Amino acid sequence: MATLPRPTRIEVLGLLAILALAALTRLPGLDARGAFDADQGHDMLVLTGMLHGDIPLLGPPTSIGTFHHGAVYYYLLAPAVALSGPDPVAVMGWIALLGIGAVAATWWLARLIGGPGAAVAAGVLAAVSPSGIDESTFIWNPNLIPVAAALAFAGALHAWQTRSPRWWLLAATGAMVTMQCHVLGVVVLPPLAGAYLWDVRRQRHEGGAVRPLVRAGLGGLAIIAASYVPLLVHELGNDFSETRAILDYLAGGGRAASAGLLERVALVGLRSVTWPLTGLITDRPTVSIVVAVAAVTLMAIAAAGGVPHRAGVRWLLATLAWSVVALAAFAPSLAVVTPGLPNDHYHAYLDPLVIALTGAGLARLAGLGTRVGARGATLTGVDDGAQTRVRRRDRPRPGTVLAGAVVVVLVGVAVTAWPPAVSPDGGWRVARDDAHNVEVAAAGEPYVLVGLPELKSLDALRFPLRQLGADPPGPAALASQGGPRLLIIVCDPVLEPIIGAACGGAAESAWLAVHGLVAQPSGTVTPTGPRRVTSTWRVP
Repeated sequence: MATLPRPTRIEVLGLLAILALAALTRLPGLDARGAFDADQGHDMLVLTGMLHGDIPLLGPPTSIGTFHHGAVYYYLLAPAVALSGPDPVAVMGWIALLGIGAVAATWWLARLIGGPGAAVAAGVLAAVSPSGIDESTFIWNPNLIPVAAALAFAGALHAWQTRSPRWWLLAATGAMVTMQCHVLGVVVLPPLAGAYLWDVRRQRHEGGAVRPLVRAGLGGLAIIAASYVPLLVHELGNDFSETRAILDYLAGGGRAASAGLLERVALVGLRSVTWPLTGLITDRPTVSIVVAVAAVTLMAIAAAGGVPHRAGVRWLLATLAWSVVALAAFAPSLAVVTPGLPNDHYHAYLDPLVIALTGAGLARLAGLGTRVGARGATLTGVDDGAQTRVRRRDRPRPGTVLAGAVVVVLVGVAVTAWPPAVSPDGGWRVARDDAHNVEVAAAGEPYVLVGLPELKSLDALRFPLRQLGADPPGPAALASQGGPRLLIIVCDPVLEPIIGAACGGAAESAWLAVHGLVAQPSGTVTPTGPRRVTSTWRVP
């Protein structure tokens, strides 16, 4: 198959317009737009430590809690704090730029398989994607995955099409970042490795030079291996605690599945296809199912032929199918949607694939049908015995009209699913204000900080408190003689089912009783957001 020509000036201008749209949907109001809770506070504390030379060897903790994602995530965010200091808005801005980069990478991926028309369709859908916007506006390790995954698969396709081995290094780098930002990112390796081995086989069959491809493969392995050096250093110094935690998790059977494998495959497949196009499936199940049917139909149209790279389309479809089965097997929690919490980060690396394949289908659909007439065509007829020349105007192809209508509908569905301009928890702005209110409530007196439920970290407050110069101890300080007697309890109403009591009195009293503490309420700090009800208690 011939390599696609370089983008024309019109294509480049169109891409710039798409990126401008992506910037307008991602950059404004980041201080209140992105969620700022325990995970975000933890990451900011780690990034702040990096400014003082404390280089992390592990990434953020997994939802399992016993082992961690990769440290490369923090290294990728380090430039933001190096340039702007420990400012969450700067870090969110950096992530938003990477989200805009994901739009450009998805545009490229779609162009490689479906040509310029597919690139435009996919670029527009990526720019207005509700999940793409959401993933670009808050601090979280899976949010770096879409740009990395898009570059990984685009690099592999470009290497195949141009027969240029160096692009496999880009594919390996994208895969490495995907794997580092989430442990389940390892699912991307088999499809990429298979495509690489097929490229080697093709070169051998055609009598081409295999050595450059082998060198590129070894270089890609080196890139991936190097990203795990921090983990190796940690393991050597900590009795292989991460390895033992992973093995213990696997030996225990992982998380219990709430549904059978076939049911999970159906649910994961549906969520993977709808997430980048309609957002969270439980918000609008009927609309999501209709869009899923339309997207799968478009993918089938692209796979049937008539696109510049039919083999690439089928490879991405096989990757999508493999990923759905693998995630259904290894991430059974995807069978359950938890309201108020992130739910679809496991398959974030599939977002650009779904959008690119949909774009390829739209481009193929637009090419279906035939012209009724052609501009400037000369037809011969007879009028009163005289030969006349008749000019017919162009009539759009039926497929073009239908494809345009589908794009309009998909954009409309995406826009109506956009995340709110202000995060439900109020974002960084509210976390900063809540920390200030805690300090005001303490009135300069030393205090102990307690969070409910206890399994939840208080880093969302600890980070802004440290910025204010405060670093209150945890509940263990209450047992010490002469320790603080003022107790500030922060309760999360979203997690009341775990606590077993309502925040604002009952939950706090139950915690005090369990710990054998007698305390009198001395005031309630009015919560600024819905994730923190803060009250003060005095221990005699």
